[in-house]
Amino acid sequence: MLLTPLPMSRRSPTMSFVASTGSEGSSNLTLSESLLAGDLGIWIDIDKRGSLFSTVVPTGFTPFYDVTAVLGTEQFGVVLAYKILVTGDISSSKTGISGTGNTAKLCAIFRPSSSLSAVIPQNPINFQFTANNPPAQNILAAAQTPPLINFGVVYEDDGCNFTTVSPSFDGVVSSGAVNRIRFGYKIYNTAPANQSVDSQDYGDNFLASGYIRVS
Repeated sequence: MLLTPLPMSRRSPTMSFVASTGSEGSSNLTLSESLLAGDLGIWIDIDKRGSLFSTVVPTGFTPFYDVTAVLGTEQFGVVLAYKILVTGDISSSKTGISGTGNTAKLCAIFRPSSSLSAVIPQNPINFQFTANNPPAQNILAAAQTPPLINFGVVYEDDGCNFTTVSPSFDGVVSSGAVNRIRFGYKIYNTAPANQSVDSQDYGDNFLASGYIRVS
């Protein structure tokens, strides 16, 4: 019996990482000159201050995590958002949370092999604000339909990184020289797996993780 291939329009795309850009201490971030129309942009914007402030979602992006939280005498503001990018986004400046000494932004670009019709982030994502060492987070991606991108986000205004990640990320990118934001990603075009993500105690800690499904 002969099997008829699915038309190209019905096949799931495969995803690949393209580039990222970041900024620290600024209200704005310039997106990569390497992006193309149809690419997926994942936006991360985080600040920590000693007074109340509002988050800002850049125009055209869809937030899947937009939260303010008080931790001791500090307030955090966090925005995670996505957009299927257009030609006008190439090398464009996007405005997010107003810039302070602790602000950091990052936008990671992923390219599909064919046009995306849907972007479905995990809801809710894993997250924790804590003055103690955050416990490892488990991304329960194994039962999801690929393709998908597992991700982790860690923030600290003096710099940070992940400690243990299993399976390892495909890559980790940073918001700038201070490394206030680290964003790790693992692409599963087939056979997604659960993943454990951890960081160390930086004092005032924010750790988040999850998956983003696309089709």
